[in-house]
Amino acid sequence: MPLSELIINYYQAILLLTDEDDILHSLPYPIFEEFYPVMNGLIEILNNEKQELTEEILTETDSDMLLLYKNELKILEFKIQVCKKRLEMAREVDKEEEQGFSNTDKVKLVFAKTTSNRVYFIEDLKHIDRSEYGDVLGALSRLEDGNSLGNSEQGKHLSESKLLRGIKEAKQFQIRILYKKLAPGIIYVMQVLQKKTDMDNGIRNDMATRNNNTSVEYKFLLDRVHDEQFLQNLIEENEIILSEINSILNSSKKEVR
Repeated sequence: MPLSELIINYYQAILLLTDEDDILHSLPYPIFEEFYPVMNGLIEILNNEKQELTEEILTETDSDMLLLYKNELKILEFKIQVCKKRLEMAREVDKEEEQGFSNTDKVKLVFAKTTSNRVYFIEDLKHIDRSEYGDVLGALSRLEDGNSLGNSEQGKHLSESKLLRGIKEAKQFQIRILYKKLAPGIIYVMQVLQKKTDMDNGIRNDMATRNNNTSVEYKFLLDRVHDEQFLQNLIEENEIILSEINSILNSSKKEVR
């Protein structure tokens, strides 16, 4: 879809909205490839409307129409403010990703779940050779340390495929861990796979399927991670999940030896 049409679609999506949460929910997420051009174009449309309305207010003589225009102007200014807020949030996340995280700051891992509340990562481990569990541990450890987030080699964008847009992968030999940024210092771990040969082309299909299957949960979390209590509960729950995963990986390593 042309950029101009995308901008108009998002403009129409927020046209009648006045609640901040509703507007934010209707705007594109930062993972969207055309996020910045769309948001800048949307703000430009709103600013043009604001300018036209301001001119109408200066020349309007009817008191009722003047009141109506002033109310519309307040709503427009509010929408512009909300759009700029979404842009600022996205820039903060980008800055975190570019700079990486210091070795003293552990990145929080949030593990994707199935609709039946099973942890995808634990289910994926059943399809990985136990001899590779040490590399899974290594990849997870680097993710926690932040070493994959700001490194183009260890945290590769999969943007060459539209079905994998916004996803990054951390590699350790045959192991691939797919993740997305959820918030500064927090990543959403979607999948762990084993690529056994260079000709294993089916792995891309598996990745695309998982991206589709986790999209609803990811958007749900994106909408709620700014709630401090929700975020705290989410982190605590996933620390328990990570402990369980580490236990599985470590016990299997001993069995292999």
